[in-house]
Amino acid sequence: TPVILDWFEDDTQIFMVESFINGKSLDLPISYSEEQVVSVAKKVLNILRRLHNNNIIYGDIKPANLIADKDGEIYLIDFNSSVIVDEGTSKTEAISGTLGFSPPEQFNPDRLIDYSSDIYALGRTMEYLICPEQFERNSRFPIRYYRRDISVELEAILEKMMAPSQSDRYQSVEELLQEFEKYTCTNLLKKFLLLIKSAKNIHIYKDKNRKNLEKRKEILHELAVDSQSYTGENDYETVILN
Repeated sequence: TPVILDWFEDDTQIFMVESFINGKSLDLPISYSEEQVVSVAKKVLNILRRLHNNNIIYGDIKPANLIADKDGEIYLIDFNSSVIVDEGTSKTEAISGTLGFSPPEQFNPDRLIDYSSDIYALGRTMEYLICPEQFERNSRFPIRYYRRDISVELEAILEKMMAPSQSDRYQSVEELLQEFEKYTCTNLLKKFLLLIKSAKNIHIYKDKNRKNLEKRKEILHELAVDSQSYTGENDYETVILN
């Protein structure tokens, strides 16, 4: 994390002077290999371990808040959404986050966040790094639908990291780090079952995506007719609407 060199405040704000990190943000649209993504995740988890051990929930993990320097080190910046939880507890009131990366509980005032909320956001960040061009902020998709070279073992880990229910996720950084240490050692039977589950997820996604496309075509058709710009059912993309 950046080093705080100095700080001062006026009547309305606090200003912090931090060390300069000479590197590139991970929000650039560059696809990483599975090995690179797992390496980044492990480095972020080592940072989160220190934070969680000190009762801090970071609250806004996303590619834009991760910087890689020229030596390959990963820095976590921007602690504006971080909160300190009470000693002996792992939950606090819902906080703000970033749509598409933060878990659903951070946008629901009736739910509490916990350390698994950071794990969820890290999973979404990993998905972005794997296929940034296809990343959808408003929905989840089967990762192997876009990247067939990704192992089913990593896909299974990502599914658990980003489970909608907090109780179904990895509950600690240590648990997830241990999983990463052994995830490539899956036996053939389990790998076969994972492939079946993955194929089912892709089928569900294709069906849902097809229905969404059909609905969008219906709406475009209606708008085009209303604007008298309709030129044929295969020409939706050429229709210009005010």
